[in-house]
Amino acid sequence: MFMQFLGAQSFRVFLLPVMLIIAFCAQGVETTSDSIRLDGKILLIDAQVRFDSTDFKQQTGSGSNRPVVRRYKHSSFLVAHVGMAIPEVRESGSSLASWTRQSLPVLSIGAGTLWPGLMAKRTARGGVIESLWSLDRLNRTSLDLHALPDSVIGFVQNEETREIEGVVYERFPIGVETDTVPVVLVSTHAWRASIQIGWSATWKTHWSWHAAVGASALLMREESMGLRAPDLSQEQPYWLEERLAGELIPLLDLGVHRRLTSSSAYVASPWTIGMHARLQPGSRFWIGVQMRWHRGSKKTR
Repeated sequence: MFMQFLGAQSFRVFLLPVMLIIAFCAQGVETTSDSIRLDGKILLIDAQVRFDSTDFKQQTGSGSNRPVVRRYKHSSFLVAHVGMAIPEVRESGSSLASWTRQSLPVLSIGAGTLWPGLMAKRTARGGVIESLWSLDRLNRTSLDLHALPDSVIGFVQNEETREIEGVVYERFPIGVETDTVPVVLVSTHAWRASIQIGWSATWKTHWSWHAAVGASALLMREESMGLRAPDLSQEQPYWLEERLAGELIPLLDLGVHRRLTSSSAYVASPWTIGMHARLQPGSRFWIGVQMRWHRGSKKTR
């Protein structure tokens, strides 16, 4: 009897480590409850072990230290822009715009797209890629060359009226006599299609800025005119530069925007207003006001 009791006790001591080993080997695998018959008794074993700690992509609880990454889809916006030309310095041979000192307007309408890409869960000031296309209408002033006398040798600006006058001459035996005649200015306009791409970023919650490069395609033939001071030895008192339709002119565009509402949520503030400056080779330096209407960007997990 004593040996039988000792054998039973030894068997139970041996069985306990075996059960622990079985439970350890079963981790990560879902199993159903099983049983073992020992000395006529049923022992139930529940060794359901599951480890999900290696799957970080699905964790969204407060215990996860890894930020949830959200992918923001692109959003679009509409643009209305009114700009004025900065007058140039007048000098002999400079453009007609510098002589007239008129701030001729440029009007633009267009649409753009923002491409934020990947942004962290709590990131609100990340930069985005901004693309924009627009249709531009430029006002210009030209000189009616057909109304100019053949004896014009140059131009001056009347100090009192600030109007441009032509200088004509006539030779006499005792010398040359000069006089001034009024000139006729004609208002014209030109159409261009512009496209640009750049970088935009939020600054101090409600403010944002952008810098972009691009080009404008001429939709019609354009002429630039320059005037010269009176000089009897020069062949022509003015110069003309012609650009054909389809020609591309590079541009640089800079701007600062502000949301019109006080809300800190970007999608809750669709309207922004900003100051813009555009510089193009061979053109005027334009500065103006731009209004934008943004569609709210969608985001997915």
